[in-house]
Amino acid sequence: MTTHFGSGRAWQEKVTHQWVETITSKFVDRKQVFIEGQVDATFVHADFKQYGVLQYKIFRVHCRNDERHRRLRNASNKSHLINI
Repeated sequence: MTTHFGSGRAWQEKVTHQWVETITSKFVDRKQVFIEGQVDATFVHADFKQYGVLQYKIFRVHCRNDERHRRLRNASNKSHLINI
């Protein structure tokens, strides 16, 4: 990830952009679309603005770092994301 994008933040920006691009092209007929995952709201705001999406809401759910680490390590098998 760092090798390809330079940082975890840059990777997250790219992935968020891809999700918003998908939502605005493939799910335009839907009233509601839900993105789940670790995301920086700054990227969501910028991308929705770029695509002309004016009505959206962001809900944040936080969990303790130890729980997030457990989920990444065990449930997702993505322990490489723990320090991002």
